Amino acid sequence: MLTGRFQLVAPGAKLPTKTAVVLAFGARGAAGAPGVPADAAGWTAGASWLPADEALVEVRYRDPTQMGKVYLRPAGVARPIPGLGDDQGPDADDPALSLEVWRARIKRHPGELKNLLRNQAFVAGIGNAYSDEILHAARLLPFRTRASLAPEEVDELYASTRSTLVRAIDVLRARVPPTFEKQVRDFLAVHDKGGQPCPRCGTHITEIRPGGMITSYCRGCQS
Repeated sequence: MLTGRFQLVAPGAKLPTKTAVVLAFGARGAAGAPGVPADAAGWTAGASWLPADEALVEVRYRDPTQMGKVYLRPAGVARPIPGLGDDQGPDADDPALSLEVWRARIKRHPGELKNLLRNQAFVAGIGNAYSDEILHAARLLPFRTRASLAPEEVDELYASTRSTLVRAIDVLRARVPPTFEKQVRDFLAVHDKGGQPCPRCGTHITEIRPGGMITSYCRGCQS
């Protein structure tokens, strides 16, 4: 979100301000057609907010903060891309990130739990808001250190990571299209809800802003 938005439209649609890149595509073909993977974005099949399979489309990248970067790499050309090499961990929802792999990886990354979850070298894809949500689900304080975790807490952190992200993806897929610039956060349990009652125990949610970054947690049921 901080590094921009993507827009998928038919050619000729009004161009948003500060659009940095426009990519034009021909007809994509129906899923399963020659050259189209059978599992390509299956959840979008028949979506009324997408152009028809035979339509021409544009993907636009809008970058109001000018913080994003776009890399174009020709097919068959080996070229390093920052953030896509060995310095980035597996996606947090990658099926290959099993509990055993999680246990092995977490041993190599010390520090406080919130910073650990946001460390893209540990696992990729968790930001500020969802690190709060995962820690609340796991009943762990954000300032606990990895070294302080008991084995069962390491496992609970893994389970909470997977369940929190799965739930969020389901909610966002149902509520966000077709306005992808919309940021839906009202279903979160604690993040950015300082002073409100915790949905689990009723304690008022604590919110601090170290370095201007919001951290929200419950003193009543996170330890």
